[in-house]
Amino acid sequence: MLHLLKYENSTVAYHVFGQGSKILFCLHGYGDSGDSFYFLEKYLGKAYCIIAPDLPLHGSTKWDKKNAFLPSDLLQWIILICKKEGISLSNENKIHLLGYSMGGRLALSLFSASPNDFEMMALFCPDGLHENFWHFISTQTKAGNFLFQKTMFHPGWFFQLMEGAYQIKILNKSVYKFVHHYLDDPQARDLLYKRWTLFRKFKPSIPLVKKLVLKNKIPLTLVFGNYDRIILSSRSTYLKKNNPQVKVLILNAGHQIMREKYWPEIARAFYQ
Repeated sequence: MLHLLKYENSTVAYHVFGQGSKILFCLHGYGDSGDSFYFLEKYLGKAYCIIAPDLPLHGSTKWDKKNAFLPSDLLQWIILICKKEGISLSNENKIHLLGYSMGGRLALSLFSASPNDFEMMALFCPDGLHENFWHFISTQTKAGNFLFQKTMFHPGWFFQLMEGAYQIKILNKSVYKFVHHYLDDPQARDLLYKRWTLFRKFKPSIPLVKKLVLKNKIPLTLVFGNYDRIILSSRSTYLKKNNPQVKVLILNAGHQIMREKYWPEIARAFYQ
């Protein structure tokens, strides 16, 4: 069911489903919305109350803040939503956190900002496990952000460069198709610029995440698709090494792993 929450000058849309006593907070991927998690009720609804917000510039959330979206904003969302839904958070009832793709990067940053509020994490093809050079230049430097904005309005040179890289096999087919999917349409390019810029403060430190996972004994499950060429499972190596809290599950899938057909296998991780 869709709910609305006033947050400063914005309206946050979020979805609530499931009848369980545990709290599962879900963060969706780029271009998705919270309703993409509805199928989880079939697998997790008896154990969890599942809360899935529409992130800023996604779904039905109306975001009017001009400044960057911060991990502290997202944490306040959780607190306010739980209060509105009559959910009491405590040391005995901490949040279980799930993030997919872009939502994985947000989850990592959120956990780093307030590790004591979380019971466990499950991340699916998560962005943020390594520093993407182009994402860093485009969102963390003034010159790069200026060039990024201009390229989104006049992308011809970028498409030519990408085509050349694809022809000489520097760029793989999956990434080539992925980029065209999001950049061929002018409106999609405008949204990409706005979203990347808005979420620029979500830049997790993976050494810090590893340290906090070990210190707080937080179970962390990382799920990848073995055919995924966007987020590679090898990026989990650092987190997994000498860290008994981290489990890695690799499925016979691509990047689009948040689909019901994979969940009979995945759901078992939530009941261990």
